[in-house]
Amino acid sequence: MTILSTLFPPYWHMKKTTYKDKQIFLELVSKKRMSNCPMCGTPSSRIHSHYVRSIKDLPLTGYTVHLS
Repeated sequence: MTILSTLFPPYWHMKKTTYKDKQIFLELVSKKRMSNCPMCGTPSSRIHSHYVRSIKDLPLTGYTVHLS
């Protein structure tokens, strides 16, 4: 377990971590088999999307953090 993995809930698995040019790239995978739709609350086990997020309001020791 790394210090970065303690920042996420236990149902997230940190698949890959890369450091480059004052940036940290974290590839995360959910361990949940199902989740509820935030709009209607219907449970679903289908993956609806994949996306990358950049966290700009919380730098980690001067690094930009990208979540995938």
